[in-house]
Amino acid sequence: MDAEQQQDVNPAGLGRHAPTAGEAQPTNGSYFKRRNEQDKTGKPITIGDITFLVGRPSLASLTKQGIIPSELAAKATNIQQKAGKGRPLTTKEVEDLNQYQKVVLKSSLRSPQIVDENPNYESNQIAYEDLTDSEATELMMYVQGGDEALRMFRVERQRAFARFGSESLSDNEAE
Repeated sequence: MDAEQQQDVNPAGLGRHAPTAGEAQPTNGSYFKRRNEQDKTGKPITIGDITFLVGRPSLASLTKQGIIPSELAAKATNIQQKAGKGRPLTTKEVEDLNQYQKVVLKSSLRSPQIVDENPNYESNQIAYEDLTDSEATELMMYVQGGDEALRMFRVERQRAFARFGSESLSDNEAE
């Protein structure tokens, strides 16, 4: 055994590993406190030329508290899995998913705040229906998966637009 290998083995022959400078260390508990505080106050998320202040509440807690009916949460999970497999959704499934998004985003948006009816726009209130489909989708991506999920969604969307654009161009050239 060479000297480098000997350093990685203890006298009993069991593997031994000391963390190196670039290796991940356990996260300090204060990180969770800061993250929970940010989830309560919200993080700025910009979509197009609109910036929202968005928190990331626990979807399980929202269900446990009855804010999201458990039946609706279960339906939404099944619908998202079905859509993820590229299978078409029924009108009822789209309605259920829309209702789920409305409840989640109402609980997540800190500014502007979503209200059920008669929003006072001057008091920074909006109706869920004021959001475009794209805005609602991006906000849900952030709420459900954080920064990384939102970034990946945006990358995939750009790829899809690029594919669609190049297919349209090639279709037009063929005519």
